[in-house]
Amino acid sequence: MKAYRIATGAKLELFNDPIRQTLVLNIPLDTHQRTAVAEAGLELVDIENENEIPPHETCVSFPDDLYLSWAILATFLTKARQTPDQPGVLALRRFYQTENIAATQDVELTEKHVIYPVHYRVPKSDEPPRPIEIDVQDGSKIRRAWPPHVLARSETIHYATPHTVIQLITPVHLGLANLYATMNYLTRLTRRGPVGALARFGHRLATMLGGEAAVQRWLEKKRRVRTKAPGPISYWLLRRINKIGKNCNIHPTAVIEGSVIGDNVRIGAYSYIQFSHIGDNADLNDYSMVRLSSIGAGTHLVTREWVSMCVVYPGCFFAPRHMQFGVVGRDAQVYPSMYYDYRLDGKPLLTPFRGKMVDYRLPFLGPAIGHRAKIAGGLNFGPGRCVPNGVTVYPHPSTVVNRIKPDLPEGAVVFAGE
Repeated sequence: MKAYRIATGAKLELFNDPIRQTLVLNIPLDTHQRTAVAEAGLELVDIENENEIPPHETCVSFPDDLYLSWAILATFLTKARQTPDQPGVLALRRFYQTENIAATQDVELTEKHVIYPVHYRVPKSDEPPRPIEIDVQDGSKIRRAWPPHVLARSETIHYATPHTVIQLITPVHLGLANLYATMNYLTRLTRRGPVGALARFGHRLATMLGGEAAVQRWLEKKRRVRTKAPGPISYWLLRRINKIGKNCNIHPTAVIEGSVIGDNVRIGAYSYIQFSHIGDNADLNDYSMVRLSSIGAGTHLVTREWVSMCVVYPGCFFAPRHMQFGVVGRDAQVYPSMYYDYRLDGKPLLTPFRGKMVDYRLPFLGPAIGHRAKIAGGLNFGPGRCVPNGVTVYPHPSTVVNRIKPDLPEGAVVFAGE
């Protein structure tokens, strides 16, 4: 069966990159789509518009601005073939995470579903496509407890699932696609090889001991009694699922867990890399901490950087000290400033979308810094701020010490650069 990829001519907003060249885990979106289609057992065919799809052929179609995982295509096709004479469209069951994403995407929201433009087409059918529902909550649950005064929910749940689809429009979607792609990668590791075999053995053992629900109740009881860090076996497993490239210079004190490291990468002393993808020729200096992030090829992180859930394009000079939920473009220069990602006043956090500002529907969002932009030190960035390509952002001269008179007496005080 063929999968027709429809050209949209879309570009990633702010960065202005052709959508198929957008990097997800340092790999172009085009490559991700080709891999997903091939692993779902389909043949990829590129077309310019929907009218080129043969009317007599059973096939799958999707626009080229979607990040699709292999599993969601395969599951969609399996469910569609259960009623082969009816057309279908991909529908995700609504819950708060899918609704937050859908608010800034060109997708259809119904009472029960978020509907993406992935179609199962059948010959000469005039029936409207039926929603083919896929539940993305069937993966491993990752729980995050929040203090009651921070979020209304006392706990948020993220799902590490192979079923992922997201439309890339803004840097927000690019960041989410990288995060979900990381989750997909880790999910695949638990289903293949020695780690997967150990996970399957653990599942069978849980079933023998009274079912997985009983084991979960026992774990929750233990967790309430005392909070315990992952044991030595967990750390051992995390270190064994790394993928390290050639000619890397990794300091013996660095800790790498569940990550992909490219060729010729240097990682300094006491660095911590967890569930991240590091591109070729990247240089991470001492005490770098990178979690759930994608660092592009040739990027340089200075000493003591803290990066979490960020996308950094190739060729950056990266020295923000602390950043999370951010996207940084190619060949950008970022210096130490305060990059806030949480809106404390409770007002809606707005983000650019199709030329207008829309409610992001979540209280936290990091900065988006365009290609070749330069961000000087000593600034305060509000949550979700966007810097266009090639723009330099510099503090007001009255707050920067630019000149000091050479004949100042001992004990003189320099005030706001004067």
